[in-house]
Amino acid sequence: MKDAASGDRSYDYGTPDGAPADPASSPDPAASPSEAPLPAGAEPTTTRPREAVMRPVPDSFPTPPPRPADWNRRRLREEEAAAGSPSPLRPRPLLLAVGAIAALLLAVALGGGYLALRSLPDPAATAPAADPGTGDAAAPGPLVLGDLEVELVSYEPGIPSVGDAGDRRDADGEYAVLTISVTNGSAQSVNLGDSVTLVDEGGTVHAPDREASVVHLADSAPYGMVEPGGTEVFHAVYDVPVGTVIDHAAVDFSRYPAGGSGELPL
Repeated sequence: MKDAASGDRSYDYGTPDGAPADPASSPDPAASPSEAPLPAGAEPTTTRPREAVMRPVPDSFPTPPPRPADWNRRRLREEEAAAGSPSPLRPRPLLLAVGAIAALLLAVALGGGYLALRSLPDPAATAPAADPGTGDAAAPGPLVLGDLEVELVSYEPGIPSVGDAGDRRDADGEYAVLTISVTNGSAQSVNLGDSVTLVDEGGTVHAPDREASVVHLADSAPYGMVEPGGTEVFHAVYDVPVGTVIDHAAVDFSRYPAGGSGELPL
């Protein structure tokens, strides 16, 4: 049956007025209930399942965390402990053995270094004794002569010449340079002059060479006055035979009431 409003109505269910059903339009008993035709005016009670559709993942969707590539260490240790076998992840006996060997080697190295240092000779014990004639020995104490005090500053023997290129003096033998400090504790000025001479081991007295003392380049003075309460540093140059060994310096300030005479060891 067709009409203009509904079009082809050949799919209507049932037959009018109890007319026998058209075999072609009768429902198939083997068909599923969802596919069987419904009577006219009835509404379907079930829905046909929808097929799954793969949809693209949105860009804002968070990336799932990666699966761990290694075994769960705690689970592995528990399983191996239950089985009675040591875990390969924690070889404690091997680590303890390696640590003990390393500590032993370190102790041997430190002990060997300490013994090597102990075996070195003492520099102070092996140092050669200072020659008293070179001025390297410890300076003696000051020589006290009344109110005057004379102290050795330095003694340098074996000098071939003194002065500079413009005013040079060559020794007939060799020069010995004596430098002393004089402290005047008296109320009178004191003049050094020729008050200091050198005496060698044979008792020979050597007077200072005035010309060589004047041209000698030093921070001290070759002669001069020491005012009351003052201290001055003087030097004197002596021309002595080569190889002469000086025993002491003879100091004579006896011409001054506050002075005296004595020997200053070198």
